[in-house]
Amino acid sequence: MAIPVSSAAEPPVRKNAISKDLSQAIERLRFPLAVAVVFIHAAEMTIWLPGGASSRESSGQNWPTFLIQFFSEVLARIAVPAFFMISGFLLCASHPAGGGAWWSKIKSRIKSLLVPFLFWNFLVLLLYAGGQAFGPTKRFFSGRFLPVGQATFRDYANALLGFEGMPINAPLWFVRDLFLLVLIAPVLVFLVRRWAAPVLLGLLGLWLGLFPVAWRLPLISAEAILFFTVGVALAYRAPSLQLPRTPVTRLIPLGYLVLGLIEAFVVTFGSGPPPLLHQLNIVVGVGAVFIVADQLGGSSPVAQAVSRLAPTAFFMFAAHAPLLGLFRKLMFIAIHPENPWVKFFWLYCMAGWLTVLGCVGFFLMLVRFWPSFLRLSSGFTSPEPKSLTNPRSVQP
Repeated sequence: MAIPVSSAAEPPVRKNAISKDLSQAIERLRFPLAVAVVFIHAAEMTIWLPGGASSRESSGQNWPTFLIQFFSEVLARIAVPAFFMISGFLLCASHPAGGGAWWSKIKSRIKSLLVPFLFWNFLVLLLYAGGQAFGPTKRFFSGRFLPVGQATFRDYANALLGFEGMPINAPLWFVRDLFLLVLIAPVLVFLVRRWAAPVLLGLLGLWLGLFPVAWRLPLISAEAILFFTVGVALAYRAPSLQLPRTPVTRLIPLGYLVLGLIEAFVVTFGSGPPPLLHQLNIVVGVGAVFIVADQLGGSSPVAQAVSRLAPTAFFMFAAHAPLLGLFRKLMFIAIHPENPWVKFFWLYCMAGWLTVLGCVGFFLMLVRFWPSFLRLSSGFTSPEPKSLTNPRSVQP
């Protein structure tokens, strides 16, 4: 779809608009944000058992619940909006005008988004089918989904595509929505290059629920289209995701932590956060995370470590859900924890970090022994094996 873009009043489109500093900052964010997504799902308050039964974990007015609320429902919740904003920015930051360029980008995203989306959902569906068919493992693959043998064609289609909610590999709703946003990106570009302020304010109002008209799109969430469009707008009008380095901006991460602690405290020990506090924290947090990534020197040990682990981010995002569910069920069945601190340690901390380590370990094994599988499952974007052993080979 060709979008007319010639206008003297419009900002020029610059090739190679992504600076080296911004590229490195994005690279440093990929792994931490993927870990944050793991802990969003580690905080789920239900263990699904056979027959649809479930068991509640640590919840209520106690400090373990406060910690889970703070880390998973406040800090980690900026990960998905940040990913959407980065994706919108990268799609358009060096985009030349013309329908041919858009078609080239869409073809690229078919390989990097649609193919792994279908691949991972099909793989997880096979995993559930195999796990339910084998007696000793059946209890670990039952409870949340219909028995695979009883599912209808519509159930299978929804498991693969998620057209009626979540796909069977639930975290991949993000990849589905992102691909759909790429398809409508030319329309979003057309709008933000002419009416950026009203478009962004309108999407912000829909996300905040300020309008009497609710968001009705069944697949693309209001949060997804808002932050993706913010990224698109910044690509054409800034073009950067970084805030100016001033004494005031350096205080934003600290302010975000204070607001986050307030939200977690009132949700855990009170009646819930004041209206719009959670959304405010997401907006401030997305800005704060770029400030931290920008201020984290590229030569520091932390920066080098997260940069070297950045290639594992997509694999972890796609593979963590079944592994996390397996660890949590194993721990719950083996330990039967009752004390809130015991539940917090085993079902949240240990299950979450074992999932992170497991995903990194599987990634490294695939790099070494089955790179073709890794390229397919990661959207043909996985690095060569040297990328995780030589820091200089990890390129943005």
